[in-house]
Amino acid sequence: MLASPLEASLILSLCVLFVVGLEYRRRAARKLPLPPGPPPLPLVGNILDVPKSICAEEYNVLSMKYGDIVHLNVLGQHMIILGSFEAASELLDKRSANYSGKPASAMADLIGLDWNVALLGNGETWRKHRKEFHRFFSITAVARYNNLIEIGARRFLRKLLENPAAFSEHAQFSFGATVMRVVYGIEVESKEDQYLSLAEEGNDIFQKAFVPGKYLVETFPILKHVPAWLPGAGFRRDATAWSEIYYQTRFKPFQATIERMHRDGPDSSMVSTMMRGILEGEKVTAEDEIIARDVAGAIYLAGAETTLTAIRLFFLAVLTHPEVQKRAQEELDAVVGLDRLPTLNDRPSLPYIEAMVRECLRWRPILPLALPRTSQADDEYQGYLIPKGSIVLANSWIFSRDPRYYPQPERFMPERFLKDGKLDPDVRDPRVFAFGYGRRICPGRHFGEASVFINIASVLHSFTIEPPLDKAGKPFVPDVKMTTGFLSCPEPFDCRITPRSRTAESLMVADGVDAVERGE
Repeated sequence: MLASPLEASLILSLCVLFVVGLEYRRRAARKLPLPPGPPPLPLVGNILDVPKSICAEEYNVLSMKYGDIVHLNVLGQHMIILGSFEAASELLDKRSANYSGKPASAMADLIGLDWNVALLGNGETWRKHRKEFHRFFSITAVARYNNLIEIGARRFLRKLLENPAAFSEHAQFSFGATVMRVVYGIEVESKEDQYLSLAEEGNDIFQKAFVPGKYLVETFPILKHVPAWLPGAGFRRDATAWSEIYYQTRFKPFQATIERMHRDGPDSSMVSTMMRGILEGEKVTAEDEIIARDVAGAIYLAGAETTLTAIRLFFLAVLTHPEVQKRAQEELDAVVGLDRLPTLNDRPSLPYIEAMVRECLRWRPILPLALPRTSQADDEYQGYLIPKGSIVLANSWIFSRDPRYYPQPERFMPERFLKDGKLDPDVRDPRVFAFGYGRRICPGRHFGEASVFINIASVLHSFTIEPPLDKAGKPFVPDVKMTTGFLSCPEPFDCRITPRSRTAESLMVADGVDAVERGE
């Protein structure tokens, strides 16, 4: 229905007031002081104050000294560090329209990684990518993958039974194989599979390529054009070698899926669903194919890595906090029983396991510093100016240590999220900062959560996890040591993993083998 003249005038007036108010706010912001921070040096600014590694604790030193919002000037580039969840939530969530930009990356251009949704700037291409992600990985859409996620968990149990010492490798294989099946419909048979190797190399490269301060070309993009043979142009040689890896991760599994579709027809995989029109005589544009290929490639690269890290954290947490294992197994025995393995249908009835998933996300944040954003326009916060084009970093690590919500933050305590046997809504859910913020929140988070939940439940239902033995045969608890980088992972550690009973062992063999062999 068309609006009446009065309604139209009212709507127009409100729009004008909104635009005028926004412009007034921007002009007012330009007169405000910058947030506090260390005094800059001439020409180079605060380049010496920027932590030399992606270490959230080092960034927190600046926040403790200068406050919840800190300003650095790095060779003329404004950088804003957010040291409280309230600041991050206000800017990156509530004002996400202004803070969903991504900093330009010369290394991403040189490597050929500018197609990845995590590095795409705002625009129509990014919006189309996000639309496809939501289509396949929304909270309702993920349910269609429950069977495949459960099969991956059964496969993990079977491999643990065969060789428990290699638990980390088994997890990497099982999660990677599940992602390959969901995204491409490709069955992966071993950890040496070419597709899993490519994804592993790609993730290693990502962590090496984007360490702040490692490559001068990120500060001076004009250096992209210098010849590779010049002294100091090692970034060009690195980028050339790495670009071939990313080219293969982007094209190889996608092309294999298209060829299989032509040969055997479509299946239920994500790529096959997106590209089904090519078999049905529909017009599939070049843009449609590029979006399908690049969205699939982004999931392929990152899909298993964060899940794998969460499971490693789970094993480490159980080793260092044995009382957690006991309580979780009591819940599993009472709800699931001893004559079957857990499924995702049990999830609503297992609040302690659900609390364990949340505590894994909080205890040692996998992404301690949220991926950087840029401000699209001048903004004001707490009386300070955040200039247009500022790089904004949220320190999620310190949010996970807020004593108001998480007393004894270094302890792994799933019960902190429970009250009267149910999840307590008054305790801040770490998912609000663990997966990013606003329009840039991780689109695969629901798939990852489901995978972490069923693997934790399945392992605890079937196995007992105990500390390793020293040379004298005595158990010892390993130290909790984490790597630094975009992803923070536990350093390698050992543990003993044994079946809880003969019944548990027979369940793993029967259920795991049957499911995999049936291809369910």
